[in-house]
Amino acid sequence: MAIIDESFELDFAIDTKSQSRKATFWALGDRIACLRDGSSSDDIAMYIWLRDRLGSVAIGHGVAIPQVVFPMHEKPLLCVTRLNQPVAFGGPMENHQVDLIFAIAGNPRDQGIMLRLIGRCELMAQNRQVLQTLRKASSQPEIEHIFARNNAQLTQYPAAESRKVRA
Repeated sequence: MAIIDESFELDFAIDTKSQSRKATFWALGDRIACLRDGSSSDDIAMYIWLRDRLGSVAIGHGVAIPQVVFPMHEKPLLCVTRLNQPVAFGGPMENHQVDLIFAIAGNPRDQGIMLRLIGRCELMAQNRQVLQTLRKASSQPEIEHIFARNNAQLTQYPAAESRKVRA
């Protein structure tokens, strides 16, 4: 795990097992709980699952941005996960396949930071070169480098400020 920006921590994983949206959410719950002491992986997965039921967290281009808000003491966490096998998520198009996930976890008091992270991830998802680089990445240092390199251009995203994170 690394701090690319003082406001959040970044983690990277490659999911080789998930073959469904639900399995992906439970794998994310396990990963976040592992990185956030005292968190229940089942509770986190259930929060992500319930948020997705409000409307798919898939945003297009093979990307999903699930968010979870729950009490924790650490900085917000951005878990970048590359799925070895794309998973059907629904979303903007029927049977939308997702292979790249930006899962954002934070405390209710960190919703401003989480909104900026959502905005950054949305912008990255619109850049084909960045997506291609993220999909080729196979290590935490590579992901850190991609985020650090793109940090300058992604520091401002005013549209994200007006939206609310839904738990």
